[in-house]
Amino acid sequence: MKKYSLLFIALFVFSGIAFGQSVSPSIVFNQDKQSEYYGFLVVKHLPVNVIKRLKTKELKDKDWKKIFPVYTGGARPTDPSKPSILGTYSIKGSQIHFKPRFFWVEDLKYYAELRFNDLFAQVKESNPYKKKRIALSFQLAKEQRPATYVTKVYPQSEQLPANLLKMYIYFSAPMSRRQSKKYVKVLDERGAVVPHVFLPIQEELWNANRTRLTLFFDPGRIKRGLRPHNENGVPLQPNRKYRLVIDAQWKDVFGNPLQKRFVKQFQTIKDDRIQPQVNQWQLKIPEALTQKPLMIDAHNPMDHALVQRYLIVKRQNGGEVEGRFTLGKDDQTIQFFPEKPWKPGSYIIQIDSRLEDLAGNNLRQLFDVDMQSQKARKTYKNSAELTFNIAKPANN
Repeated sequence: MKKYSLLFIALFVFSGIAFGQSVSPSIVFNQDKQSEYYGFLVVKHLPVNVIKRLKTKELKDKDWKKIFPVYTGGARPTDPSKPSILGTYSIKGSQIHFKPRFFWVEDLKYYAELRFNDLFAQVKESNPYKKKRIALSFQLAKEQRPATYVTKVYPQSEQLPANLLKMYIYFSAPMSRRQSKKYVKVLDERGAVVPHVFLPIQEELWNANRTRLTLFFDPGRIKRGLRPHNENGVPLQPNRKYRLVIDAQWKDVFGNPLQKRFVKQFQTIKDDRIQPQVNQWQLKIPEALTQKPLMIDAHNPMDHALVQRYLIVKRQNGGEVEGRFTLGKDDQTIQFFPEKPWKPGSYIIQIDSRLEDLAGNNLRQLFDVDMQSQKARKTYKNSAELTFNIAKPANN
């Protein structure tokens, strides 16, 4: 009896080698982040002789797409001309691998199929399976991420000019696009939504990683004499209380809602129709060999983003001082933090004339120019400069 058992086992093993794997072929989506093949589609359990023959062939991309196409949509395309996803096909050991050119998107569903007739035609064999194809619908597993939230809104001050031009909203993670009109509102003292307060534009103004949104109050309503101003009035009335409300239902780029609703309360004061007066800025000079900030009192709230873009600190010899500019909570205290300790010597603060205050007034002109006024104003075509000196330490 033992002889017959051994003979049966031997025949079974021999049969498996001769006619292929005993396990049916399958497509697997590798989501093991520790694996070097994370994110790959893997075809397993193909007959050994088929893999060997495929290795001897130099299949082109178009050939692989006929055998093993991958699509967006989560189901087999009804349109046979639908293009498949771009990627790289390869054979690793006894498996076929597919790596997408661009990594899978969490919100999208995908569909892959292995076409047996096209596969076996490449190795000049008939399809030994009863079905024409095997398929896999799959989706990238969502990562457990902390909820996205509003980190800051600029201006930070609670008192803002009624002719405020811009607001900047910062988020802790990238946000979905084209949703601000739905989820960002300004409410008046009665809790009613202020209509058409922001400039209606098709493409929102995001930074590169979509964590900062710039919102313009409608300039056509701010500027006197223009039709929107005459017909609809100003977006914000002076000496009123308002609330900027950001709805928690706004989703980030991963499809998750915000952690909570964000509310900024502010009160408007009279319009700001005075250009920034850089010649009146007061400086608080840091000590040499320290990294204490250079402090600038601008005497007027300034545009947060443009302070970072249009101010430069340079050595008298022309070399730029590496560092970063920030604004205090009053929006008028400018701080410059150097990356390295200050060296004794003379410095220049170079101020681009496009630098604006909260109402959009810059060093060149007022945002809302009163053509009737003949009052002379000092303007700067390109830039202005302020100088300061850091003394040597007393013990040196």
